[in-house]
Amino acid sequence: MEREIYKYVDANKWSAIAVDAAMNSIKDNGLIRIFPTSKTINLTDKGKEVAVNCGLA
Repeated sequence: MEREIYKYVDANKWSAIAVDAAMNSIKDNGLIRIFPTSKTINLTDKGKEVAVNCGLA
């Protein structure tokens, strides 16, 4: 999963440092869980609620 994120970041010429900071902020706010061993990212219940309220889901 992590490699896929960075392929997308590179393709769009985004800063990997900025993306890392954003992902960590989202994680620290309890919206996602990052599982490094399986390289997956899951929305928490709070994250799902925010996504629905923002019209993203």
